[in-house]
Amino acid sequence: MSMNIFISSEMASDEDKKRRAAAIKEVSELGHQPMYFEGLPARPFPDTQNAEDKCRELVRTSDIMLFIVDDTESIGMGWEIDEALKAFGNKKIMYYFTTKGNRDQKAIQLWNSAKDGYKCGEFQNASELRKQIKKTIGSYLEDALKKKGQSEILLDKEYVLPPNGEEHIRFSCDVGDSIIITCLGDRSFYTGFFIRTDFIALRKKVEGMFGFKYGDDREQFTFKVPISINDDYYLVLRRTIHSEYSAKIQVRVKREKNG
Repeated sequence: MSMNIFISSEMASDEDKKRRAAAIKEVSELGHQPMYFEGLPARPFPDTQNAEDKCRELVRTSDIMLFIVDDTESIGMGWEIDEALKAFGNKKIMYYFTTKGNRDQKAIQLWNSAKDGYKCGEFQNASELRKQIKKTIGSYLEDALKKKGQSEILLDKEYVLPPNGEEHIRFSCDVGDSIIITCLGDRSFYTGFFIRTDFIALRKKVEGMFGFKYGDDREQFTFKVPISINDDYYLVLRRTIHSEYSAKIQVRVKREKNG
């Protein structure tokens, strides 16, 4: 499930720009489309539109918003936050605050109001910011795929895949259920969810040649599989071909009982 994700932050200092670049890179590597001011079409805009109007339009057409705050809420961020709150309330907004920022009154007010939002946290550096973005996006997608009904956690475990390694995890599933799978890795990988007969057929092919269903390798996958046949199903994790390093992958699998 790919999303348009709007990124808003301060851009005054080199550290601001470093954090912003890290967020844009993380969103892109997770397989989503980052949207941000620098990515606006070439200017000048038509007479009927300006940069503020275009940013507001991008906010309205985004699936979720990420706001990264150091010491203040800039004018541009103010436009974007106002538009996001107007369009969605706090339910699609994630706020990230630096722990060492000397927050002014605007930033303090935003922190106090942001704590009522969907996600709000603090980070120390760009690397930690990327980790938080990965986790919150994964959590948001998992929640977005839920339906009302009985929920059961089938698996919540970390796997370590060596270079070119694979992991096969079996589940027994019933017709009418939905399986929600969230995989978060520290390096890119492939994944797929196969019914038993398809899994056996794939294993008879050249070793390792799986026909994965969920796009290119990346560091985060969240998907939902409606179960139409009572059978065993296999979740397959595979480290990127010709990789040099192992990957740690946190896997969470939920069963939603529908009806």
